[in-house]
Amino acid sequence: MIYSDCNNKAQGVWWQDFPLKSGALPKRPTDWHQINPHCPNFGRDLAAYSWSLHLPSAAAEKLQQLTWEHDFSSARAYLVPSTPGYHTDRKMLWSGHMRVRTLLAKEHLPDEFRAQAPQIAAQFSSLGSVDSKWLLQEFGASLATCDRSAGPCPGASGSGTNTKASPSGPSVAASDFHLVWPTLKQVKGSIEGWVAGYSLPGGAKNILKDELQQYMCKYDGALVGRERVMPHMKTFTRFQGSRMAWVIVSSHNLSKAAWGQLQKKNTQLMVRSYELGVLVLPSLEEQYRRHEHYGFSCTPGRPYAMQAEPKNPTDVQAGTQMPEFYHLDQFASDRRTASSVTTNKMYVPLPYSLPPRRYTTAAGLSGALGPPGRGQEGRGAGGPGPPRGEVDIPWCGEMPHQGLDCLGQEYGRPAQFYDKVEPSWN
Repeated sequence: MIYSDCNNKAQGVWWQDFPLKSGALPKRPTDWHQINPHCPNFGRDLAAYSWSLHLPSAAAEKLQQLTWEHDFSSARAYLVPSTPGYHTDRKMLWSGHMRVRTLLAKEHLPDEFRAQAPQIAAQFSSLGSVDSKWLLQEFGASLATCDRSAGPCPGASGSGTNTKASPSGPSVAASDFHLVWPTLKQVKGSIEGWVAGYSLPGGAKNILKDELQQYMCKYDGALVGRERVMPHMKTFTRFQGSRMAWVIVSSHNLSKAAWGQLQKKNTQLMVRSYELGVLVLPSLEEQYRRHEHYGFSCTPGRPYAMQAEPKNPTDVQAGTQMPEFYHLDQFASDRRTASSVTTNKMYVPLPYSLPPRRYTTAAGLSGALGPPGRGQEGRGAGGPGPPRGEVDIPWCGEMPHQGLDCLGQEYGRPAQFYDKVEPSWN
């Protein structure tokens, strides 16, 4: 764990308390940690993921038993794991972006989303080697999936609950895909200055790739009280206006290593890293509000609720509508009309607007920045660059940068964590 990542960055946390199972506890099945991608079960999926970590036997056994002893039937989210390997069959549908595709293939989205082309936002703190083909036709196809049994779902992959891994074409139009990434100016003016960029890795050949500039959108921490705090969180969502069909909060950055890449005519998924996240859905929230464990807390005195939730499950059973997810920014306008703030509306704090705001960029960004040794401050300085006028330059730590940051420090100075000075980037 890196001190600055934990204490000086914008974080996203999903949490829920779960009770112990009641009554006599049966013996744990020997196949408790075996996966079943078509029947998601929070406890079993957690056991399967922990088993894949190959922990020392004593620690693995303790974790398996703890998982077995708790009741996860009220889970408000699905787990989204990634485990390293070349996955086929059931394991392929349980890992990475194919896990998301498998879960969303059974999700009936509201008409507001079904009638419109899918709008996707991806916010992350590290960018791997990705291209438009993988972004739109593979990763995008998974995030655009929905249950089509009740009718067409524009851009969705498969039909009904089919999770076939070979979409016929781009599931998300390039104009509807949004990559949220801090600009050079935002890093320079953050509470850590240039040092904040150390935690936003990505090679110049990835971040400055010309074909990706059309997707780039502004990070905006001010919307959630993090105006000058750079992100360490990762979030993904499908949206229309300020409303969201679902939200993923995860450790996954935007890379094939984290989310996986289909191989061998889409019969194999190659994943390189361990990741874990949650897919939060309105349908699961509705089930939770009807559950006997609604409102359960392990701590004395229930922590305050940020959302306007029903007082008890009977309020839901009495006719409360299906919960709806909105950007937290929507709350400001809703509260002006008291009737607009209802128990079915849940406001999600995301560090970017919906829809995200596109960069103001110049064409041919990678060429405009010039070879290593020529810095950019966003106004065409330091060699051949964009036309005069303010443009947004995506942050890239591999490129040298000129000038002092907001703390009066030059780029490349060593960072200090826990009294340990990290090596200089120069």
